Amino acid sequence: MKFQQDQQAYQPTQRRMTWGAKPNLPLEKDVLLYPRVSQPGQLKNVSAELQAKEDGELVRTAKQLGWLPENEWAPEKGIGKIRQFPQDMAKSARLRMEDRPGFKLMLQAIVAGEARAVIAVDVDRLFRDKYGSESGKFIEMCERYQVIVITPTFMYDFHDPTHIKLFKDAVTRAWDYMQYQIYDRMIYHQNYLQATGRIGRGQNINVGYILDRDENSPSFRHLIPYHLHADVMLNIYKRYRELGNNLGRLFRELRAKPFVFPDFPPDIDPRHVEALILTKVPGGYTIATRTGLRRMLCNTVYIGWMKNMDDVVRDEHGQPKICHKPIIPEDLFWNVFNRHSPYLPDGSPNPNLQQWRDRASYEPINAMLRYIIKSVDPQVYHIQTASRRHAMKHWRGRSSAGQYILYRSKDELAAGKTYLIASDVDSVYWKLLYRHLRATKHYEDYAKAEQQVADTKEREKNEILAQIEACDRIIEKQKKKLVKIGANDDDENEEAKSDDIKDEAMRILIEAVKEEIANQLREKKRLEERLNTFLTTDNKYAESMMEWSQLLSGIEEEEDLEKYTTIEERQQLAEVFSVGVMLELLAPRVLCLTVYWRHPDWQAEQAFWLRTAMSAQRWTDEETERFRAAYVTMTPLELLQALPDRSWSALRHRSWKMGLKPLEMEGPLEESVCWNDYQHMQEHGVEPGQLTIWHCQRSTNSTVFACHPTHMV
Repeated sequence: MKFQQDQQAYQPTQRRMTWGAKPNLPLEKDVLLYPRVSQPGQLKNVSAELQAKEDGELVRTAKQLGWLPENEWAPEKGIGKIRQFPQDMAKSARLRMEDRPGFKLMLQAIVAGEARAVIAVDVDRLFRDKYGSESGKFIEMCERYQVIVITPTFMYDFHDPTHIKLFKDAVTRAWDYMQYQIYDRMIYHQNYLQATGRIGRGQNINVGYILDRDENSPSFRHLIPYHLHADVMLNIYKRYRELGNNLGRLFRELRAKPFVFPDFPPDIDPRHVEALILTKVPGGYTIATRTGLRRMLCNTVYIGWMKNMDDVVRDEHGQPKICHKPIIPEDLFWNVFNRHSPYLPDGSPNPNLQQWRDRASYEPINAMLRYIIKSVDPQVYHIQTASRRHAMKHWRGRSSAGQYILYRSKDELAAGKTYLIASDVDSVYWKLLYRHLRATKHYEDYAKAEQQVADTKEREKNEILAQIEACDRIIEKQKKKLVKIGANDDDENEEAKSDDIKDEAMRILIEAVKEEIANQLREKKRLEERLNTFLTTDNKYAESMMEWSQLLSGIEEEEDLEKYTTIEERQQLAEVFSVGVMLELLAPRVLCLTVYWRHPDWQAEQAFWLRTAMSAQRWTDEETERFRAAYVTMTPLELLQALPDRSWSALRHRSWKMGLKPLEMEGPLEESVCWNDYQHMQEHGVEPGQLTIWHCQRSTNSTVFACHPTHMV
């Protein structure tokens, strides 16, 4: 009776193909197109074009089957539209479904009942699944939500057991190809060459060497020195010792050069050029970061050793084998290695590594914007938050006062960093926030906007629940297999004597089914943990905004804010009210803070102000010579414009240091302001001791109000 009730409650659409008949497709629902290639280098090949282009194979197939492109679709037509998910181009099919953004969105559309068909060029675009765990869940979800999978050669309807088997076989073939072609052949061959101290085609080569590609050479596939670069490497090691083993000073010297390694000559094999991974600059190559320099100098390839898995290639006596000609003497190499490599070549800790002194017990850094502040262009500048105690060499206090450190992405040295006292920047943020808190009494509109976000998250929650349900369905099917195996075993015991071979086969089968159930239980537990994390992540801010607004109703001055709140609470306050905060150094003394508020009625704002204190900037030799030559021929104002980042006081002090007649001030600039400062002050209406606030749209109406000097940088 229960079986009949279940059959009445669930009646799938009849889509099984009959010979010569057109299949019955779910055209009333959307169709989902899933294009995918594995690597970024494949994005411009024919496969990517066939899948992702508007006139490609996937779109053409969907149109021929009857679905409508989005520009032709309308609800009243009663036909679903074509939806593409190109987010997984250059992502591997070995990843879980939830780890592929496009696949994840596709599952959410399936669970929401918006689509009942998926089109892919082949099954291997969907899965390369070694154990079938992800593809098994997908099959269960497609069966549960009546979804078919269409490829140019076959249409899979997962209510048909034959189609399930065919789909699983296709997934197995997709993995078998990768296993044989990639793991069993290519990687095995590379590992074999690596274990014998050689290098395969397509691998990167360390600077100072090239790969011997002459098949008749005794060093074929071994590294050979490329003296144009090897001589430079030797000089770098020597210079490191000459500088007192100071890596920072060495890096500064190298960065000051137009290039470190010269270009290859035009007649060299282009494969040598392609194999070198260094930052290209006009005239040659440079070392972009201090970390890159440290790793380069600690590479054992320069003393003739080659890496082999987690160790180096060794001879029959277990000693490191010299696989190619060294270009660095061992005393120079180990001088660097034992100072900067935390591990020995065999992976064990390096006992000779210099250890940093232990720091005092941790105290939270007093920086309100620590977790949300960023630079305007992270590709060019980074912002780091640190305690002032750790940044000052002779600091003896225990204050947790913080600072924001602005530096170029490829410059990790102190000489290229700008240090800003965190409390000065936080003060500007608090003034902007306080104006809104004082003017806003209701947060209901924002609560409605949050609800729309919650609806989007509901789709993701349903997708996770659907995957958990798929695990349960697989487990139930495996349990039924066990019951059936047990019943058959009882029947055979009654009819025949014990057969050792059959008993062994039955044991293996039972163990396989139990292992599958165990795998699904582990996957279900992982998904439940993901669901729990998802549900406990609170992204609702409207209620927190109202609570903070009430708590801060009697606080106006920043001193009171610090008095009645902890550092962690102030950091939480900034995260509640702000989506993001951008800090920009427009000129040596002019700062801009852009705040993007979370409340939809609060317009994004920019605050401009003038720093009142900053450390002196060292004069370069080139600047000094330019100043000396210009001093004789230029007026003081022209001199200020010729050195736009130097203030009157800096120029006057420099003239005195050089034994020249001190400059006399002229023009509209103040003593501590340089020409670039002045230009930005004029553009944004900035005055010393004032905070200028603009809307991000750069409207002509700006709000300028006085700011107490102690609140300014």
